[in-house]
Amino acid sequence: MSEWSQTKSIEMLVSRVEHSLNINNTYNNLTIFCDLLNIARGRCEIIFKKAIIGQEKENNLFISSKKPIMKAIKTLDNKEYDQITSNIYNYSSFKIKKIKIMLFIENPIAINNLGFLNIEKDLNIKVLDFNFSIPIF
Repeated sequence: MSEWSQTKSIEMLVSRVEHSLNINNTYNNLTIFCDLLNIARGRCEIIFKKAIIGQEKENNLFISSKKPIMKAIKTLDNKEYDQITSNIYNYSSFKIKKIKIMLFIENPIAINNLGFLNIEKDLNIKVLDFNFSIPIF
């Protein structure tokens, strides 16, 4: 028999990072592909967008009810974006251990003791915060 608990945090390990930018400065995105840790059989794609004047800010997590995938989008101001990008680039030469990310969400989600999600329909949840744990050695 499965026991269910509510969580407002999602743990993941970074598997790949892509930096996409346009020469005309119409977009500048850092996409981080992750494998979930506290949720069974899942992946998450995190997109950090550099804020562009006049563009609406995004800050949400989409969880599909049909596939084990999640997609988080967060618009950052220039300083925040440059800081995250710089840290990722500085760490990229080491690659000894993977970066761990904790994503904190506004509304709890149900997970059983085996790590499976219990959702009946697609969810869009506000992201409260991201924590990065970057191993030094």
